[in-house]
Amino acid sequence: MDMKRLIILAFLFMAACTPKRDVIPTYWGLTPTQARLASELHAKDVGGLFYHVAPTGSMEPFLTGGDYIVVQKIPYKDVKPGMAANYQARWLPPSSPTVTHWVADRLGDEFIMDGQANSIYENKKNMLMGEKEFIGQVIAIYTTREKP
Repeated sequence: MDMKRLIILAFLFMAACTPKRDVIPTYWGLTPTQARLASELHAKDVGGLFYHVAPTGSMEPFLTGGDYIVVQKIPYKDVKPGMAANYQARWLPPSSPTVTHWVADRLGDEFIMDGQANSIYENKKNMLMGEKEFIGQVIAIYTTREKP
């Protein structure tokens, strides 16, 4: 790792800041059935996937358990810090549901991930997201929550 990247990473950790995050369209106040059907139709329309968010708390208040997300497949080369990415985490058993976290920074050919409510960056080798784990970019959220 070059010195410039090391300094940037050190600053991110010390300042506890993250890159500017993408603004993702959110559709508020739906019933659970409406949220599921709308996300399913949206995913079909863009050739993507839809997922029911598990109640882990790692992305609150941005995402909460029960929300639905639409994930669009994009080339791995287009992944960038600030993007919400869906991936199959290395640190979970392969049969586990996918994870959605923010892309914090690039580390070589892989990415450091950041759960919004987590107190640490996922910067250890087994926590990085590589091309093999990457599923796609979150492009929409459908939720039963009322708009804040």
